[in-house]
Amino acid sequence: PIDVGARRWDIETDNSRLLAGLRGNAGDWEWETAVQKARSESTQNGTQGWLRSDKLQTAINNNTYRVFGGVLNGQDAVDSVSTHVVRQGESHLTSWDASISGPLMEMGNGTLSMAAGVEWREEDAIDTPDQQFIDGLIPGTEAISAQGDRDQKAAYVEFAVPLWERAEMQLAGRYDNYSDFGSTFNPKVGLRWQPIDELTLRGSWGTGFRAPSLAQIGLGPSQESQFAKDSYLCIDQGIDPSSSA
Repeated sequence: PIDVGARRWDIETDNSRLLAGLRGNAGDWEWETAVQKARSESTQNGTQGWLRSDKLQTAINNNTYRVFGGVLNGQDAVDSVSTHVVRQGESHLTSWDASISGPLMEMGNGTLSMAAGVEWREEDAIDTPDQQFIDGLIPGTEAISAQGDRDQKAAYVEFAVPLWERAEMQLAGRYDNYSDFGSTFNPKVGLRWQPIDELTLRGSWGTGFRAPSLAQIGLGPSQESQFAKDSYLCIDQGIDPSSSA
């Protein structure tokens, strides 16, 4: 349906973020802590190029809209199969973190150093598509609602271990716990060697993970699109519109 025009979204987004933190020193140790509050709202308006399959089916049945008419359909026919859609989303985030780093002890080849920290965050999100999307009335674009919330807690520690002159090893580990995903621990080992001033060699090994997003966890039920049938042409050609042929 070229005459309906290209699909168009007009999107308005409102974001706000407040971050406050403190940092300081306690002897040879450095510490830092921060708290954050964030919010995001978005409204998407589909103002052009959006068809409704039920309206299209009615127009085809009435022979008021020709699917292969191109630009031959009048504006009234185009308006009769077009619609306006709205999609809204909102999310919130609250987080706090604290960290400390400094020297632990002197070793034969240098200073054993440590860094450690904790994190906490709470987030929620909601995605609300137009009911026409949810009902499967917009051909080719099935959209479903999503809503979720979670708490996350984490702690990590890292050691910088001097091995010999110009060589250092990093040992690290991080523990994460999600209220809707579960727990995971991920270690990491790294090596750094600088044989000469002009050359540094690095290598590391570690594990990682990615928790599913709130949208992935909180998806609602999906529906199939309803596509139009050219029953008028079928009848005109003596074909039963309900037949599989």
